[in-house]
Amino acid sequence: MSMILASLFLGVVFQGDPAQELAAVVARARKVESYAFQVETTSSGGFRGRGAPATLSVLGAWQQGRPVRLESGGTVAFRDGERTVFQDAEGDWKAFDRGAMRGRFGGRGGAAAGRLGGRREGAGGEPPEGGRPPEGAEPPPGAGPPPAGGAREPDPERRAMMDRMMLLRAPLPHALLADLGAGVGEVERSEGEGGAVHYHGTLTPEGAAKLGGLRRPGGRGPEFEHSGSFELTVGADGRIQGFAYEVVSKGSFRGREIELKRSTRVVISGIGSTTVEVPAAAAAALASSGAGSDEEF
Repeated sequence: MSMILASLFLGVVFQGDPAQELAAVVARARKVESYAFQVETTSSGGFRGRGAPATLSVLGAWQQGRPVRLESGGTVAFRDGERTVFQDAEGDWKAFDRGAMRGRFGGRGGAAAGRLGGRREGAGGEPPEGGRPPEGAEPPPGAGPPPAGGAREPDPERRAMMDRMMLLRAPLPHALLADLGAGVGEVERSEGEGGAVHYHGTLTPEGAAKLGGLRRPGGRGPEFEHSGSFELTVGADGRIQGFAYEVVSKGSFRGREIELKRSTRVVISGIGSTTVEVPAAAAAALASSGAGSDEEF
């Protein structure tokens, strides 16, 4: 299908400028009423660019005026504005306990603080309160040496808490798309198979920082330079099929070079036909968890 025909589906007439075309695509996407999605983010790097990649994946369904359904690692949640409830191992729906998260992950910043340079209790320096375990004693769940060939898996309770925390904070595709549209630099267009159209190019430093750049907590820590690239595919029907971007953040900390990479890929389906069914128990848990603010596309 030609670009002219695709433009009819979008309700706009393109002028041949890829950047203007992309802006029109993003604006048109804001009018959809529902969609299903998968967001997969891979982060890697660290000091001198080293560090094993870590991939997080979120499945979801969004419908205008309804809570968004989110799923990751076997954890299912519904989020309505700032209210989030999840289904526990017994099948009960519960509000997300921020206090438990802070206690489990060591206070403000939690796990993120440990990964990004914050000092975790027992990580170097003085041993944790209570001293070291007696020689020959069994390590607590989740402790002990890592398995051969890879990093140690967290204990189930910690893993579940990490999944819940991720679902609490996971950005939705339409928010990412808005940031992408506002943060593109150079834009090119190419035609794909079956009438698909591909947009690709660079991100501005500001756009890269907003989409995936490492932020300094409270304005502290090292400053980073951000760069990035993106691609976005529009199907023959004029609808966005998905988009992806990669952000590279470079800086230094205490004389050591840091390079972090974050790649995000979003697949969108069921535009206009996706429905979100909220179980009665989940709806009741949301209603009793405090005031929320419905997020509109």
